[in-house]
Amino acid sequence: MTYEDIDKSIEDVRAFLRKRKLSEGNVIRTCLSVEQTLTAFHDKFGDDGAVTVEMKKGFLRPSIVINAIGDWFNPLETSPDDEYAEFSGLLQNTDVTPTFSNHNRCNTVVYKLPHRKVGDIERIVIAILLSAVIGVLLKSTLTAPQLASLEGNVLNPICEIFLGLLSAVAIPLIFFSVVKACMNSDEMGQIGKLLAVNVLGVNVFALLLFTVTALVAFHIMPIDASLASKNAPSSMGKFFEMFFPTNAVETFADGKTAQVLFMAVVTGFGLLSMKDRMKTVIELVEQINELMMLFMSWVAKLLPLFIFAQLMQLIVAGKFSMLLKFREMIIVYYITGFALYLLLTYVVCFRTKHPWLSFLRKTGRVFLVGVSTMSSIITIPTMLSCGIKRLGIEQKCCEVLTPTVVTVNKVMDIGSMVFVSLCGVYMYDISVSWTAMVTFVVLVFLMSIAAPSVPGGVIATLTILFDVLNVPLSYVGLAAMIIPFMEFDTGVETVVTQSEIYLLAKKMNKVDTEHTE
Repeated sequence: MTYEDIDKSIEDVRAFLRKRKLSEGNVIRTCLSVEQTLTAFHDKFGDDGAVTVEMKKGFLRPSIVINAIGDWFNPLETSPDDEYAEFSGLLQNTDVTPTFSNHNRCNTVVYKLPHRKVGDIERIVIAILLSAVIGVLLKSTLTAPQLASLEGNVLNPICEIFLGLLSAVAIPLIFFSVVKACMNSDEMGQIGKLLAVNVLGVNVFALLLFTVTALVAFHIMPIDASLASKNAPSSMGKFFEMFFPTNAVETFADGKTAQVLFMAVVTGFGLLSMKDRMKTVIELVEQINELMMLFMSWVAKLLPLFIFAQLMQLIVAGKFSMLLKFREMIIVYYITGFALYLLLTYVVCFRTKHPWLSFLRKTGRVFLVGVSTMSSIITIPTMLSCGIKRLGIEQKCCEVLTPTVVTVNKVMDIGSMVFVSLCGVYMYDISVSWTAMVTFVVLVFLMSIAAPSVPGGVIATLTILFDVLNVPLSYVGLAAMIIPFMEFDTGVETVVTQSEIYLLAKKMNKVDTEHTE
């Protein structure tokens, strides 16, 4: 193995570790340790030494295996005078464990990576499969009284406990998340003004497009407020009045969504205006927000159990067929998302005088990586490469804009919130007033900016939206079950983000189209 082979192996190891979602610090440390091992084998056996590097995925614990044929030699053993001694402690305080063995003149070093954790989506899928299998078996073997006892004594309590915890945590979490977002709204600087005009404008357009499409697809026609709900505002004057609380304690106790968010916005901008004098209060708000996010992450761990219990209830009651209504929702959702992708990229190309088909071709890799990874964050390196090399954006400008716009751009998150919420209206045949729809649209836009980025944050946001539309809170389990099937929209979101970055860079005169691939 030559030094060039070592460099190539390190690049492969680095890519393998990042796919395993190790922290960047652990990636760097492990790569340095692997490089130390390979270099030690090279110094021992020379360029002609038979040294191989193999990355094993494994189901629970992946590993990196290095084999070197030759006499017994342990590269992990170092002495104080050894040139590799400074690297001996690289993997201390990490979950990466290197071991050495020798068998039949084969020196083997194995780097065992941290145990693979089952992801949130995988837990939900397991809950769905288990509920389907167990539900069918129980329905075919138990009598009607036994099924009723199972539902009343086991399934219902599980659902009620989860919904109670969710209700207790969701409102405070959303309140402090919005307060924090308003407090930090002055940190964007000059770029923030461009973002407000462009990116947030795109979010508003996407919100209106998804809302109108969902209303048409689900045959939802908003009606007069007095016919929709006794709690709904009966006029636009009453609509505005519903945002202003008369009793702060009652607002939180009764979970009045619009009033809670209004108080959050006022509190956030109030703290922003007195930022220099209220440092202690601001720090306290941020700490409470972190605490509420921790609580929500704990509640989110119970979500698969709730989904299991709720699906079991549907199977026992013979209502499992109602889930088929999600089928048309997903189809219309992806069609609308693809239409948004084509429309927004065309508008950007028209405004920047860039050939549309050429832009789609240059950003094709961004689309494919987004679809395959289902993560805008993981796609950032690809977006940087595309922006700099293929679209001609200056490197420094692209490195500043890309993570910022990825954070703010929520077009497909908006779409999923709208479709899932209005699908609940459709499934439960709920009458919705015009004023409730306006409130819903406003809250979706606000939550797209300030939604808490924590496991369970989406569920907390949907809880707020369901309350506005009078959708039963129990629907949150079905919503959480279907959202993972809507994650393939990331390809659309990443290309829309890339087009917004290109438009912003063009406005800042940071694009050189003459030196592109």
